[in-house]
Amino acid sequence: MASNKKTAYAITAIIMSAVIIGIVIILAINKNSSPSMVPLEGVYNAVLKELDDPESAEFRNVVQVHDTYCGQVNSKDERGEYGGFKSFMVRKTESKKFGLVVSFLDEHIEIFCR
Repeated sequence: MASNKKTAYAITAIIMSAVIIGIVIILAINKNSSPSMVPLEGVYNAVLKELDDPESAEFRNVVQVHDTYCGQVNSKDERGEYGGFKSFMVRKTESKKFGLVVSFLDEHIEIFCR
């Protein structure tokens, strides 16, 4: 009888371990392929291309809203002065590349970032 209980506990432990390992693998796969992951480097590079002085850029509040990335950037203008933070949006294109659609227009930000 004790042998049967030990065997049942061992089988239960093996099954539970397999379930836990399976859950960890599924979570890792979903984390790496999640569309909600923000590729910030691509977003930053897209915005930097639009600035007069990209080396002076300071970013804040960068978030993903569906297929659009929204945030604020402050950088020096052509006179070398900071103009204050302004809102921006970067939209994914069909090819999932960044930098092709960047806008600082309030109308676009109101539509895509709210």
